[in-house]
Amino acid sequence: MRKVLSSIAVISVLGIGGVLAFSSNGDTEKDAVNASSDVQEKEEVIIEPPTERTVDTKGDVPWKYLSAESVEAEQNNGEIVYLFSDAEALEDYTIQLSQNPDTSPYDKDTLSTSWANHMTAFIDGVAKYYPDSEQYFAKLKEAKNAMEKFNYEIVPKLIEEAKTLRESE
Repeated sequence: MRKVLSSIAVISVLGIGGVLAFSSNGDTEKDAVNASSDVQEKEEVIIEPPTERTVDTKGDVPWKYLSAESVEAEQNNGEIVYLFSDAEALEDYTIQLSQNPDTSPYDKDTLSTSWANHMTAFIDGVAKYYPDSEQYFAKLKEAKNAMEKFNYEIVPKLIEEAKTLRESE
């Protein structure tokens, strides 16, 4: 009887050891798969910036034909409204609006709020294509925030700083 019990014990130990060895070997393969998928996830995906709009702006800047809300709706539908080439005109208009004391027949604060929405749409639509221009877009956001708060005095300086960053990148 002892021999039978010892044989069962030996078989059990060998069986459990084999199962553990097999499951350990399977984990190694899983780890190798996980490691290679981690490497694939870390590879940077390069997205080519668009050079043409998918929305008709009659050859001009979007804000002359579309409200900020319309731009946002178009962008949410996957349309390309703003291009990086709009940056200079956007910067120039931002400075003009911030320095213009007379925006008749419109209220300057109302215009500034609407313009800040256009700036947001520009940033949201373009920044993802230019990851190396993070500082430029951060400075542009500062100017947009100043416009939203009607803090017009600091806007030109912030825009000039943004322009310098854009031109240096």
